[in-house]
Amino acid sequence: MQASRPFRTRRQTPRVSKACRQCRAGRVKCDGAKPQCGTCARQSRHCDYNAVDGRKQRHTEAEFAALSSRVAFLEAQLNGNGLLAHNDSQISHQDEEKALPSMTEDHEPHFDGKGEGNVVYSTPERWQIDSLFPTSDFVTQSQSLPLKSFASITGGFLHDGKSGRIFYVGPTSNLHIAKATASCLPTSKLATAATKPRELPDLPENDELVDCYWEYLSPHLILHESQSEVQLVIRQNCLLLIAVLAVGAFFLRKETYDRCRLDRNLLIEFYLRRFTIVSGRETENATILNIQAFLLRSYLAIMQGKTDSATIFLGIACNMAKVMGLHVNPASGSDYQPILSTDSETSRKRTFWACFWMDRRLAMLEGRAVHLTACDISVESPARDFLHQYSESSGGQATQEMLYAVHLEFADMQDRSLCKIYSFSSSSSVGDAISDGNLRYITWLKNLPPTLRNTKKSEHSLPSFMSLHLCYHAGMILLHRPSFQFDGEQDRLANSPCLESAYAISGLLKAYREQFSNLVVDFMVLHAAFTGALVHMIMLEHPAVASYHKSMRALRAIIDFLGWVIPHSQYARSIHQDLQNFASTWSIKPINSAIFWET
Repeated sequence: MQASRPFRTRRQTPRVSKACRQCRAGRVKCDGAKPQCGTCARQSRHCDYNAVDGRKQRHTEAEFAALSSRVAFLEAQLNGNGLLAHNDSQISHQDEEKALPSMTEDHEPHFDGKGEGNVVYSTPERWQIDSLFPTSDFVTQSQSLPLKSFASITGGFLHDGKSGRIFYVGPTSNLHIAKATASCLPTSKLATAATKPRELPDLPENDELVDCYWEYLSPHLILHESQSEVQLVIRQNCLLLIAVLAVGAFFLRKETYDRCRLDRNLLIEFYLRRFTIVSGRETENATILNIQAFLLRSYLAIMQGKTDSATIFLGIACNMAKVMGLHVNPASGSDYQPILSTDSETSRKRTFWACFWMDRRLAMLEGRAVHLTACDISVESPARDFLHQYSESSGGQATQEMLYAVHLEFADMQDRSLCKIYSFSSSSSVGDAISDGNLRYITWLKNLPPTLRNTKKSEHSLPSFMSLHLCYHAGMILLHRPSFQFDGEQDRLANSPCLESAYAISGLLKAYREQFSNLVVDFMVLHAAFTGALVHMIMLEHPAVASYHKSMRALRAIIDFLGWVIPHSQYARSIHQDLQNFASTWSIKPINSAIFWET
C-alpha cells in the first residue's frame, strides 16, 4: 500500500478500501484533516486504521495541527512562486522577501513589553502542556527546579505572540525544559530595511563553491561518490545546482568573501531566493536529483537555526522518496511497485539513506516522530557490508563511507530506544524502556571494531568519527535523563551514565576543536554540546554529587566550543542563547550573570 503523502491537498489524497469502524457506521463526516484513515482522512486517535497498518501513533492531534499549519504556509509560498516562476523579472524584491525568511546573521532584536530583547512565548490556554504530556512519576516534589525540568520527558507548545505561529518543542530537543521562554531567530535588518532589489557584485566561481560544498559537507552527508559526479549532476538539474551553490556559499571562507568584496549573508540569501522560485514547480516532480536538492536545503536551514523550515523541506524529500519507492527492496517480494527510473541502483540507495540519516537526526533535534517509519523500510542497511569489509581489511583504517554506514545504524538504534521512553506515560513502562535501551546502547558499542571504540588514538582524522561518539554520549544522557535524581544512595548508580557521558562530551569537544576546522562542525555535534552543557549546569547546584570545579571547567569548555563555532553557524548561536536563558531562568550562580557569557 502506498504511504500517505502529508503534502497533498485533500482532493489529491489517495483512497484505499480499508476504513475505520466509525466511518462504516456513518457517524463521522469526512473532514480531510489527516490521511490516516483512507476513507475519511480523519485525525481522531480512535480510528483503527493505525492498528491495521501496524504503525505507532506518536503525535497528538494538537501536534498535527501545529505541523499542518506550517505545511500549509510553505505550500502556499511554493505554489505561488511556481506560478510566477516563468517570468523572474516580474517578481519584486518585496515578494521575494515575503516568500522566504532571511537567512542572515546580522540581527536586530525583537523587544517585548518590558523592553527586553528576548521573545517571550506563552502556552495557549486550550493547549495546556500538563494535560497533553503527563509528568513522569520519577520526578519528585523535593527536587530543584532545574533537576525537575531536566528529568521531565514531556514536550510542549510555544506560541509566538508576534507572528502568531505555534511551535511544538519536543523532549529530546532539550528546549522543552524552559516552557515559558525560548529563543527565536530575530528578523534581519536586511529583510526589513531594504526597499529595493540589491545589486550583488561579481559572484564567486561555481567551481569554488562546489569545492567548499564537497570539502565540508561530504564528511557528514554522502550524496555523491566523488566531486566529479557532483559537477556532472548539477548540470542536469537547476534546483540541485542552486542548492549546492547555497551550501557552498555557507561554507565559503571569509578570505574569499573579503577578496571578492561580498557579504556572506547577501550571497546566501541570493541563492535561497532563487531556490524558492525554482522549487515551486518541482515539489510534485519526484526525482533523485530533486530529493537531493531538498535534502541540502534542509541541511542548510538547520545550520542557520531554522529547524521548522528544515522539517518542511525534509518532509518534501522523504515524501518524494516514498513515491519513488526508494524505501522498498524489489527483491523482498512486496506488492509495492516503485516508480521506474533510469537512475542507478547505487544512486537510489545513497539518496534514500541520506533521507534516512537526515530524518533521524532532525527528529532528534525537534523531539518528534520520524517521517520514514521503520516498519515501512525493507531496504538493507549498508552497515553490515561495510563492517564485514572493515574486519577483513589488513590496515583496519576506517573510511568515510564506513563511518557513514555506522552512523546510519546508530541513528536507527537510537530512534528505536528513545521512542519507547518518550511515548510512554507510566513510570513502570519508562523504567523498562530505559533498561532495554541501555542494553541496546552497550551492545551496539561492543559490536563495533576495537579501533572504532577507542577515541584516544590519533589515527582517526575524520570528523565523523568524533561526531559518532558525541552522538552516542548525547543519546546516553537522553536515555537516562528520566531517572536522573538525588533521593537515595542507589540513585548514584542511575546517575553515573549521565555524568560520565557529560564529561566525555566535554573532552571530545576539546579534541574536536584541536583537530578540525569550525566549518566542518555538524549540527549533531552542537546538539551533543547542548545536552552535555545542561548536565553540567545542573551539577553546579549539586556539588555533593559532582565536583563543582570539575563541572565548571567542563561547562566552560563547551561554552568556548560554541563560541568557536558561532561565526559560521546560527544554530550554535541559538544554542548559546538558549543556555544563557536557562541559566537566568533557573538562577544558577555564577552562570546567571551576563559577565560569564561575555568572557
